[in-house]
Amino acid sequence: MPRSIAGDPRPVTAGEAIWAFPREGKAGIAVAHLVNVDYEPASDRVMPQRHVDVTLARSIYARGHTQARLYSYDGEPSNLAVAQSAEGISLRVPELRQRAIIRLIP
Repeated sequence: MPRSIAGDPRPVTAGEAIWAFPREGKAGIAVAHLVNVDYEPASDRVMPQRHVDVTLARSIYARGHTQARLYSYDGEPSNLAVAQSAEGISLRVPELRQRAIIRLIP
């Protein structure tokens, strides 16, 4: 089951092994921090997650964001396609190794 940080409906959903934390700054900068928690102790590795669908509820991201950019600690920044719905914003992260930040752009 997807994890969320609080509330119903869930403000952020991602994959089963992903923790997601939304933030919106005073300057209107909106981000979601993604953390992959699929740790395998036997190999001492975090298992990469592929094709991670992320949904951000309108209750926390009320402004009309039309673009998103993914920043990963071990990769180049990349643009993500944004789909708007009555519930919020949906996007797909191609791969999440350990952690990344999604920046929403109005």
